[in-house]
Amino acid sequence: MAWFRFLIFFSLWASAFSNVVLAVMYLTGAIYDLEFMGMADAVYAEYPSMRALDVAFAIAAVGIAVFSVYTRFRLAGFKKNGPQTLAVLYILSCAVSVLYAFVSSAMIGELSASDLSSLSVNVLVTAILVAANRIYFDKRKHLFVN
Repeated sequence: MAWFRFLIFFSLWASAFSNVVLAVMYLTGAIYDLEFMGMADAVYAEYPSMRALDVAFAIAAVGIAVFSVYTRFRLAGFKKNGPQTLAVLYILSCAVSVLYAFVSSAMIGELSASDLSSLSVNVLVTAILVAANRIYFDKRKHLFVN
């Protein structure tokens, strides 16, 4: 049950916290200051629709943070749907990041090979996590009956 304890005591809380931080960074434009060294105003001046996308992404990140906490309590309470909510969380997080990448690249007009490679790795890691957790929790199905 070490993986289970890791999930409920660290991973899901860390996911919630990092998604809240990410939401704040996208709402304030700080994400561009990190990537492009103080270029948030320039990015928004060149691509004004990016601000609306960033706000939408920030809202999605807050939603994922809330869902991470919800998933944590479903697992910790040994709820029947706990393992399924974990899979949904992984898939939802991946889908939001892939959607953001494609929409932002459509606005900007380019999708670099490194972006595509990063997205591919994200999808692959998500698939591995979903599959591994399914195997893990199927072996412990008898515990999740509440």
